[in-house]
Amino acid sequence: VYPTPGASMLTFDLLNNPREFTLPIYHGYYFRGRMDWEFNIRPKVFRALQMANVPHSFNIMQNSYMFPAECGLGPYSKEGLQENMQRFEQEMLNWSFSLCPRAGSHYTQRFYESCALGRMPIVFGDNLWLDHEHAPMFRIAWDWDEKAISEVLRGILMGHPIQSANNFGQRAKAYFENHVRPYFEDPTRQFIIWAREQKIID
Repeated sequence: VYPTPGASMLTFDLLNNPREFTLPIYHGYYFRGRMDWEFNIRPKVFRALQMANVPHSFNIMQNSYMFPAECGLGPYSKEGLQENMQRFEQEMLNWSFSLCPRAGSHYTQRFYESCALGRMPIVFGDNLWLDHEHAPMFRIAWDWDEKAISEVLRGILMGHPIQSANNFGQRAKAYFENHVRPYFEDPTRQFIIWAREQKIID
């Protein structure tokens, strides 16, 4: 299969207005997003972070980060959407690792947004991504218990000092620029390149 990336308002903004790579302020984990009511993965990740006792910023919202209700600006307010996007982006840029837990589906758009912003994604799920074999990430099974997740999160942070995390972030951004951006510019061309790499066509 040739899995294609998803889309969000922030993703399109990142495609239209590329960001330069910047260094994080804090060495730890970041997440901001809505509650997942079906599997409760995100509360489990939060409890695992507390158990691991590692630096983090973790906020679960009633709505998704793109919904203006979080800003108190009313439903579908253009100003609210823009403010949420800017806040989400700035907060993610403050931290070295971006937590990308799936919600009701197997998919997490936050993976692409993290890569575009130069933050190493920590993925909880079994997604398929565009050219995913080239994508740098740490993957944690979403159905692990809190203790197992906490041990892995602590191990990642302790085993990779800030300079290593910055290198991961640069690799994540390179993946976005070299694989995701070209796809959106010309999906057919990227599919043909992939098919040739897979020796499906000559």
